[in-house]
Amino acid sequence: MKKIIIIAIAVIVLAVVGVALFSVFSKSGSAAPGIAGSAGSSANAPKSDGGIPAAQAFHDAPQGSTFTVQSSAGSVTVRNFYLDNPTVVEGGILVLKKTSDYVITYSRPDAVFDIEIIGMPFDVIRPAAEADLLSILNVNQTDACRLAADVWAPGQATIPLSFCK
Repeated sequence: MKKIIIIAIAVIVLAVVGVALFSVFSKSGSAAPGIAGSAGSSANAPKSDGGIPAAQAFHDAPQGSTFTVQSSAGSVTVRNFYLDNPTVVEGGILVLKKTSDYVITYSRPDAVFDIEIIGMPFDVIRPAAEADLLSILNVNQTDACRLAADVWAPGQATIPLSFCK
């Protein structure tokens, strides 16, 4: 009898927690505080890859057209890609661009840019992905080399951007 009561209480607690979480994460019709946007806009809509929009994830996201990224090599002013409202996935990773051949991400906690090459041939896709990173950030190769930025492919070691020698 004691087991049944404990199990019943556990089920009730889980149900209450589940309903509370559902109500918190399913609210629609209002923009995140501190983020410009209209209520119910597509900028706050769920993302198809399971992440959430940056406007919902980071209330302290940069607001201007540019912001500064710090690295061990110094600071670099980049175009404010937060304004594109990229998807945010686990660990505070922003997905800046995703194609069938590569994914460009920014790890907010570490201020690291990553290009994951998922298509073949690597030597053809890598330059296109690196060019997209430069375009997304609106920086030149010299500035990009001062950022913490890596290229990798599954099963391969992480390497620097091709023009950073």
